[in-house]
Amino acid sequence: MANVPQPIFNGFPDRTRNVTRNCSLKALTQPEYGFMQTEIRLIAEVNATRRQDAFNLVNLHMRRYLEGNFAVIPPIFNQTWWTWVYKLVGLHPQAENIPAFLATDNDLMGTFAVFQTCRIDQEANEAYYVPDTVNDGTLEATMAGNFARQAIQNFKEHLRGLQQHIAILWQAALEPRLNRMEAKRASAQLARAIVHHDPQPPADLLNLDIAEDYQMLRDVYEANLADVDLWLVYARHIDYAMCNRILNVSRWCLQAAEDLQAAKRWSLLPVAKHQVSNFLICTRTLCLILRRRAHNVENTPVPNVLRQANGQFMNLHALARLTGNPATQQLVWETIFNINHVQRHRWRLGDNLNDVVNLNAISFAFSMQSDGVKAHLLFEKPILLQIEPVVTSRAEIRRLPENLDLTAWTKGVYHLDKGPRGLNEARIENSRIVGLDPGVSSMITATSTQDEMPQPGLWQQEVEVRTRSYHARTQVFWEYQKEANNRTKYNIQDEYDQLAGNSSNVSAAADFEQHIRVMSRVRNRMRFFNAHFKHREIRATLASARQSANHHIMNQLLGLTPPFRPGTKMHHIHLSSKRMRKRWHRHRRQAARELSGWVRNENDTIIFWGDGEMPTLPYFAPIPHVGILLFVAKFALVILTGEFRTSQIHSGCDAQLVPIRGTYIRTPHRMKRKRVQTRIRRTRGRKVKTCVNMDGQRLHRQSLCTQGQQQGTELWSLKRCLNHEHDVVSACLL
Repeated sequence: MANVPQPIFNGFPDRTRNVTRNCSLKALTQPEYGFMQTEIRLIAEVNATRRQDAFNLVNLHMRRYLEGNFAVIPPIFNQTWWTWVYKLVGLHPQAENIPAFLATDNDLMGTFAVFQTCRIDQEANEAYYVPDTVNDGTLEATMAGNFARQAIQNFKEHLRGLQQHIAILWQAALEPRLNRMEAKRASAQLARAIVHHDPQPPADLLNLDIAEDYQMLRDVYEANLADVDLWLVYARHIDYAMCNRILNVSRWCLQAAEDLQAAKRWSLLPVAKHQVSNFLICTRTLCLILRRRAHNVENTPVPNVLRQANGQFMNLHALARLTGNPATQQLVWETIFNINHVQRHRWRLGDNLNDVVNLNAISFAFSMQSDGVKAHLLFEKPILLQIEPVVTSRAEIRRLPENLDLTAWTKGVYHLDKGPRGLNEARIENSRIVGLDPGVSSMITATSTQDEMPQPGLWQQEVEVRTRSYHARTQVFWEYQKEANNRTKYNIQDEYDQLAGNSSNVSAAADFEQHIRVMSRVRNRMRFFNAHFKHREIRATLASARQSANHHIMNQLLGLTPPFRPGTKMHHIHLSSKRMRKRWHRHRRQAARELSGWVRNENDTIIFWGDGEMPTLPYFAPIPHVGILLFVAKFALVILTGEFRTSQIHSGCDAQLVPIRGTYIRTPHRMKRKRVQTRIRRTRGRKVKTCVNMDGQRLHRQSLCTQGQQQGTELWSLKRCLNHEHDVVSACLL
């Protein structure tokens, strides 16, 4: 056995935050350990089935408790209890002998007996499916512990959605009287009033004749959560009594939503998806996966630090001692995986800690999540000098304290209505101010007040991201088409329809038993379908496409790259290698910069973002306004402001903004798209609009046609104030 490194515990200080770095598992794994991709992929499929069954068992157990089948609330915040659940669902549906250490909770065993009957075909007296296993008790116990920690966290996060569930119920009740947008806005106000213990609904909603419904819901809420500050409870530890009270209110609202046919329903407790999800891989899990492979396959390469003197894999006791040593963990991870591929410059154990307060310091946390295709590595960063609070949702933005000093803020998000301090004239003069107006057809329309006034046809000063272009860049429609084709190829749509007819979003335990029974009946086909047909590869491709599109938008807003011309279609360049594609895009960007005379921005950027909440229209792909907002806030200071101040009214003089109108040119020739060859080798070129004669012969490009005529006017996407020379989208808000 190689020399074991001495323990080193000079890590970062206690105050750290976690960040993730994503890459493909194939690119991360060292060549001699390429077999780990297959091992992790198979274990991820086993974990997905176990995870879904475990959540179903707990859902059934909690519903039976809320219906009064037993008096003691289940220990849902106990990690050991969750490990029992994870191991129980791995037993055969017709198993008669249950290990004694799993049968200590009599209430859980009663629910498990009902759960087992749902997994058995009563007519044929045989199991619908047999749960997969990893054939390694130690590895299974480690996976159960990792699942338990994540399950408790998911459970607590799900309890924080009570206000949203109340709003969903109100929206379903108000949609027959109001349109969709008005119902959504009114439902948010009513849910906020219920949570704040207001005795009456808001004054502007009294004409809707909702006083009786409001009082009924308020009585249920006050009977369980009287004099309770819900947000203060969320910020602290949620005990069993508070969990029981929150679930009672959520269950009553779910029962009321079931009576409304058009109401959107929610899950009372978290449930797992059908897809193969990520599972946590810590150092011990990684070593046990390698040990399982070494026992099954001879001549498996193993790091020297994990070998005994006779060359065999070390026993479990020695492995437990070694995995507790950070220096050994670092050696094992860097032997199996190429950590430099995702984070080359990082702090390693044994390095000097004098520069630990530097915000650029980052260290690997010896854990990752993976589904067998994509790897999400966990890193730690010190937050000793972290000034800006890290927010992950609009609710957290609303809960930020008022009158914060933003003098030292260089990134983050804050609302203008909270009265920020530190945005003085000197900082405004030394910063690049950008005004941004979110929308539906054009999801982002922004411009800078320091640039010249955009004229019709001059798009260099405007950043416009159209929703259709964003969806094409993130490939959401391609994903919809692939999913439909895969379901048709495997003929599995009937199974999805059965699951939709027996949803898990029910309040009664009997209805949830029917959901488990249907899920068990179609489990084998669903498991095979989700494990194959490249679902995980498609999901990884979509994640990379979203990340690329978000970076593209962020670079334009910060002035790091010139704006992309609005309305220009995305050109898919088919080259033989990734290097050739990157070279083609680099030459294309350089030529566009030289043509437009664009200059890179070197100042800090402050973005004033309209706070309008854009709805997701039915049968349309979602528009991730909040996701892009939070992503841009990682690199620049974002100030939320009223929607009317970014699209209708100028905040400096309260004048009405007027639209900018221009002209468009129409050619008298027939137009047809022709493929034009480029100078890049091995490319098909791209199609451009060309003018053709009556015989279909190509004349010239439409943009170069000399016989074009001006035909009418068009509405420019930006607006201007008549009292100011260069104020567009009301960007100057101070």
